[in-house]
Amino acid sequence: MENTFCSVDLISVDLISETDFSSVFKIKENDIFKARKIYFAKYKKYLKDEIEILVKLKGHKNIVKILDFSLANELSIDLEWLEEDLLKWVYKQDISDLKYELKLKKILRQICEAIQFLHLNKVIHNDLKPENIMIDKRGKIKLIDFGLSEIVTGICATKDCGSILYSSPQKLSKLPFNCFSAEIWALGICFYCLSFKKLPFNEEDLLLLSSNSKNSKYVKLEFGEPKRSNQLELLILNLLSFDPDKRFNINEILDNSLWKITKSKIFENILIFDIKNIKKH
Repeated sequence: MENTFCSVDLISVDLISETDFSSVFKIKENDIFKARKIYFAKYKKYLKDEIEILVKLKGHKNIVKILDFSLANELSIDLEWLEEDLLKWVYKQDISDLKYELKLKKILRQICEAIQFLHLNKVIHNDLKPENIMIDKRGKIKLIDFGLSEIVTGICATKDCGSILYSSPQKLSKLPFNCFSAEIWALGICFYCLSFKKLPFNEEDLLLLSSNSKNSKYVKLEFGEPKRSNQLELLILNLLSFDPDKRFNINEILDNSLWKITKSKIFENILIFDIKNIKKH
């Protein structure tokens, strides 16, 4: 795709990523780094949706800032430049470090506060995953990539999109589903991925779950190593409940006891687990 940047103050252009819908470039303009997302012509509606939603959500500390946009010759949106996504970040971490859960808890809380703001404004992200959550050196996170997002009037989304590995069984079944509850499932997958540096289910598991509710007895959620606090593991179990009616909503998640536990309590839970394991051997 040939792109023409009209700004005379544009110094550098680096391609960062490409999808079926758009290409993202890191640009330097007037001595400021930005992310310029250029949509392909047939996805102009996605650009309009992203602009509308980011303007609606403007001002929240955990949502990427919109700087400028163009709906003329170049279908583009300029966003604040953010260096690293959470998937890249987590693979650099030593998740066996006892202090890791404390650091993780601060990140998860911020993600939840961003999702709470979305849901309060009747916005569904529709593609929540660590790659769409950025983090800076201070540990502050921001949600990005709202091209697949939408403003809903009821509880059902109209866009059939998102990553399969983060999609709830109900969403994959192609039957009507509660999009807010489906986003809580995606949040649970993020919690698990960031806790254990892997995904809880593969595509085959999810397709099995989506084909028949009775299949849930064949697909079990297992926690890996290292051991996490009881509160975190119990919360993940709830978010990844097959029954969408049993999943917490975002307000209930933010009221969970996980956020109230102290450093010593996290260490105590992990130590008790380790002692029990020693006694078994």
